[in-house]
Amino acid sequence: MFRLSSQRLLFHRLSQTKLGSEVLAQTRSEMRHLERKDNALMRFMSRRRPIDYLAIEVDGPVTKELHPSFRHVKNGITCIVFVPFVVLLVAGYLQPTYYLLVPTGLVPYDHYVRMWSFSNWAVVLAGQLFFALVMYDLSVYARYPFFAYVLAPAYRKLGWFRPPPAASLTIEQLKTGASRRVHARPLGRPLGEIYRNQAAAAAAKPREEPAPPQNLHHTFEDPNQFHPAPALGGPYGQQPAQPSFVSSYSQANPYGNVYAASPPQQGYSSYAPLPPPQHQQQQYNAPPQFPQQQYGNYAQPPAAYGHQPQMHQSPPPLQPYGMPGYPQQLNPDFIRVTQVQLRKSSNKPGALYDHPSVPRMMPQDIEEDLQQRMPAPVHITPTHRLCIRPTMGTFPQTQQLADSLGLPLGINFRPFAEPRLNEVDLSDKGNAMIRCKACGAYINPFTTFTEANDGSRWQCILCKHINVTPRAYFSHVDPQTGQLEDIMSRPELLNCSVDFYATPEFLKRPPRRPVFLLMLDCSFSAVASGLLEAMCRGALTALDSMKDDDALYMGIMGYDTTVYFFNLRSSLRAPRMMASPDTVKDIANVNDDFKLEKVELPCPTGDLVVSVKESYHLLRMALESIPNVFAPTKEVGCAFGPSLAAAVTMLDANGGKILASITSIPSEGDGKLKHRFDAAKLSNQPKEYTMCAAANDWYKQRALACSNSAISVDLFVGANKDVDLTTIAPLSRFTSGSIHRATAVTMSGLADQVQRSLLRFTAFDCTLRVRTSKGLIVPNFYGHCHVRVPDLLVLPIADEDSSYSIEFKMGPNYAAKFAYVQFAVVYTTRSRERRIRVHTVQIPVSSTIGPVINSINSLGMSCFLSKMCVDMAVNGPFSQAQEKITEKLTTAWKAALKQMAAQGVRPGAGELLIPESMRFIPQLLCGFFRCAATGLATVRPLPPDERVASMSSVMSCPIEAMVPWYVTWTYVVYAPEEDVDQLPASIFSSEQCVHREGVYLINVGAVIVLWFGKHVHPTICQLFGVDPGEMTPEKAEKQEQLSVSPEQLAALRQRVEDLIWTHRQINRSVFTAVMEPCAQGNATYEPMMKRGMGEDNTRNLIAYGSYLRKVWDAVSVGK
Repeated sequence: MFRLSSQRLLFHRLSQTKLGSEVLAQTRSEMRHLERKDNALMRFMSRRRPIDYLAIEVDGPVTKELHPSFRHVKNGITCIVFVPFVVLLVAGYLQPTYYLLVPTGLVPYDHYVRMWSFSNWAVVLAGQLFFALVMYDLSVYARYPFFAYVLAPAYRKLGWFRPPPAASLTIEQLKTGASRRVHARPLGRPLGEIYRNQAAAAAAKPREEPAPPQNLHHTFEDPNQFHPAPALGGPYGQQPAQPSFVSSYSQANPYGNVYAASPPQQGYSSYAPLPPPQHQQQQYNAPPQFPQQQYGNYAQPPAAYGHQPQMHQSPPPLQPYGMPGYPQQLNPDFIRVTQVQLRKSSNKPGALYDHPSVPRMMPQDIEEDLQQRMPAPVHITPTHRLCIRPTMGTFPQTQQLADSLGLPLGINFRPFAEPRLNEVDLSDKGNAMIRCKACGAYINPFTTFTEANDGSRWQCILCKHINVTPRAYFSHVDPQTGQLEDIMSRPELLNCSVDFYATPEFLKRPPRRPVFLLMLDCSFSAVASGLLEAMCRGALTALDSMKDDDALYMGIMGYDTTVYFFNLRSSLRAPRMMASPDTVKDIANVNDDFKLEKVELPCPTGDLVVSVKESYHLLRMALESIPNVFAPTKEVGCAFGPSLAAAVTMLDANGGKILASITSIPSEGDGKLKHRFDAAKLSNQPKEYTMCAAANDWYKQRALACSNSAISVDLFVGANKDVDLTTIAPLSRFTSGSIHRATAVTMSGLADQVQRSLLRFTAFDCTLRVRTSKGLIVPNFYGHCHVRVPDLLVLPIADEDSSYSIEFKMGPNYAAKFAYVQFAVVYTTRSRERRIRVHTVQIPVSSTIGPVINSINSLGMSCFLSKMCVDMAVNGPFSQAQEKITEKLTTAWKAALKQMAAQGVRPGAGELLIPESMRFIPQLLCGFFRCAATGLATVRPLPPDERVASMSSVMSCPIEAMVPWYVTWTYVVYAPEEDVDQLPASIFSSEQCVHREGVYLINVGAVIVLWFGKHVHPTICQLFGVDPGEMTPEKAEKQEQLSVSPEQLAALRQRVEDLIWTHRQINRSVFTAVMEPCAQGNATYEPMMKRGMGEDNTRNLIAYGSYLRKVWDAVSVGK
């Protein structure tokens, strides 16, 4: 009781200030970490009895509710009862130790009498005082029932309540630290630093919140209360924790070891960025900033070859009625406009539209977009753009208004984009989740507490139901702010994204163990292609970072025409491989409950799926030996189906993540398939989409069974042969998994991708519930998930790269000023903690089209439209799906032009007007139409597997990382006519801008290519670790003519390393692309580069400028 009383007093004092509330939250998190240790004494000391909860309620809400004299009367009664008892014990009139020592025979009576002598009196006194403490602790069973059920009702009957606080601290005073006492300085090193993950990136500096206005009474539906939040740094500028920038090239590689993959990330969360070059380790706090004329606003680079296209420099938005400086914010219906001049650089065929006003997206635009936040009251921290990205920042009030715009209403959602959120512990507030009794929504920052009832009731933002505030959660409402007095100690009322610790209602069964299972293709094609070696190498690298995690389990199995199991029991000296040909003959059907029948395993599951910490040495030995064991294999068959059934049997009771590799079509046992299509005959034909239809539902049924058992599947697919990925893909699509193709281009980065899949933030056993305001309808979901009911998504296992999209429709008679959407994800962490992650979004609603158009998000809308296009493409011709998406863009553009005309704004000769909010959508859609998901083939037919893998990336990956796949970024690294001190510089992604005397960095998404022309100076080749080849007289002459100092070359290399690091940061959520050197004429990389050159009209692929002109012509017709 002493512990609880002091804890209550301490927590009450700490919660009065922002600093104290942060210390309190950190302490609770650390205590939870300690409670996970196997320390029986700590668990016993932190226990709670039922009477303790009554005591907490009396000392907390009841005492705060009643007159201050209640506290004094309560303490006085305790003293009147207990002080005389202590005096009698100390004086020796009461001797309870006598009954403990003498009758039990521990001490004879005469010896006990002598113990009261002066020499032994201190020992007896200590026993007496110990007994006094025990009696005081037991007295709570009498005192607190009296206080709760006798004294408190008497106070209420007499009307003795606490008067309203006349001089309580406002939120502004709490934020500025204006309290009655000076805070003590922290002593020593905080305990949290001991447990903090040293590999995580340094978090961005918290923004300083301005003081909230004084009129925050319990409604937020006042537009005047909203102010744009200060910009925060994006995720690409965070300082990495790794010490060096190490290459993945082997020592035998002739290109040297300049760039490529980063060293293994330590720890489990990949929230920490990739490491920068060595020279930045001490002072790297932001992504590389290059001169303004190179990157900032796409200004024109120096002329180099007689003709070099101008890059885009966005002009200021066109002011309405042509009046410069007109205050647009006074009328939200005015549409912010960008004037674009479409002029070709020359009259030659294929000439570029290179006017500086043509919008082109660059990494700086992504960074700028990520710095924006949703509007919210100043004391509330909104959700980050990485987590919640609406297609429109303002929703139309009616569906008729939305239909006139033609664009979809939706939200792109990444629940775990920010692995670390503010944690909410409700154990000292009743240990029960605060939720609406009608709709189940969680309490959030937009919740309103009724001041008339002094905070005893709160209103749900979704269904408007009035709920009673639980006693343990009760707090008075400050009349000056309209908020709870202790709001600073309640992160769930200050942050739109929080993590709740699971309360008892979410813990009806123990949390499942986090498990990873490697299902390796060990056939001849897997060995020959290098996929088996890459899988093992990536898992080995990750294993070194996971070896100290006692909650994590892992298993390994392989297959060719036989299924191989590995006994990894910790008591063994070496792993035992068991070949099981009988497993290939087993038939495992899916029953009516979508449970897969179990197959017979050669040994207990506990020997196949083992603790990483206990069996680390066996796991390492197995992964090191597997490539060598299967190196001489000649088996070409594929028992993928039986191996999958065995893997599901191993994980059925617990769930987990399967990382499966496959290089040939399943040909053995249950689930075998046959080649069905001739891609060359159907290429670019109207019926090409039929190759995206599955051969049967065998794998889809197994996928639903996996989803029902909390099992997720990531596929790593070889590209040498067709594996009928169309039929196998549901294994990832319905289990929130991902698909990666191991091609000649991506093979160098595959090991890093396996490592990232094992180390990144992963949430196990997930369920996602979407709740919306009344009148907001959810018709569709897009992404890799299983929609169980219209608002419930089953995500067996999700990670920080998982992305989903939800479409909305406005119901009739939606009269509210705001639309609310709440995402709640129940999941289990890698440390086996059950949590509930809640994201709450408040979106303004407008009855006019102007604010809706101005709020369109180019990235969010492009992401949503691309997913809709993929959804259409599997059921109809690809070109038809592209036309439907372009028609939606055209409809929205026409609606904007109509509104502009009403404002008196009309395009001049040779120019087009693009709404500022939509300026990047044409480029992103044009780039998407060129990619393999729905794009047409050029020189060679696109294999169906390549299309399906690309569709999978579009549907499941975040748009920020997909931009390089749509918009190939090109930089000139070296050119003879360029000033070296101004390089690297961005240029158009066009073959016209790439010359044989230069070096260029090209980011095509799957890989970052460092392209060298045939006539590059040998010193430049050596600078970047590339073999210059045979020294010819021409090269020798050029070597003498180089007029660049070694210092300039060293600085250039550092800037290029910075640029590569930044682009790897952007790409990694889709694929961990590495830097690969490419000489001119390379047949591996150049076909992908040419397809990605979005400024060139290629066979069946339209250039960006031509597409922009095409859309403008369609918009201009009948406007």
